[in-house]
Amino acid sequence: MQSCAVAAEGLWEWEAQAPALVPGAVFGLFAYRADHAAQPWLEFDIEFVGPDTRRARLNIHMQASSAAPVTLEAARGGPVLAELGFDAARGLHRYGIAVTGREVVFTADGRVLGRFSPSDMPGRLWAGGLLRGFANLWCVDTTLESWAGSWRASGQPR
Repeated sequence: MQSCAVAAEGLWEWEAQAPALVPGAVFGLFAYRADHAAQPWLEFDIEFVGPDTRRARLNIHMQASSAAPVTLEAARGGPVLAELGFDAARGLHRYGIAVTGREVVFTADGRVLGRFSPSDMPGRLWAGGLLRGFANLWCVDTTLESWAGSWRASGQPR
């Protein structure tokens, strides 16, 4: 699902219950570049990857117009995991991504999960641009199994 409205800064919020997930499944809430065909990569993620719905994976993807994409995970040397203090698959919770020209703040039920700025990104890159809110549920293909696990749900198509 995606929002119709676009903005360069603001608060994207979702009231959601994560589904019970299996290895290879991903439930994502994210602010993503509004024009994915022409705009450099820009993405702010809250993701539930595989069966652990007690932690959310936070990530940022950015690209200057002429540069290779960079991620928060690359700067940190691996996944940025936020302990939620609850199981996201057991009830509705409010998730937020607040984006300004200087930082992004990820929240769950009003509690800050992570706050990041240019100093947290490789080369201090901080890009801006128009964003849409998205929510999705998907299973990974074989190229992403090292990230999310292998999709093995019996009788379910990939």
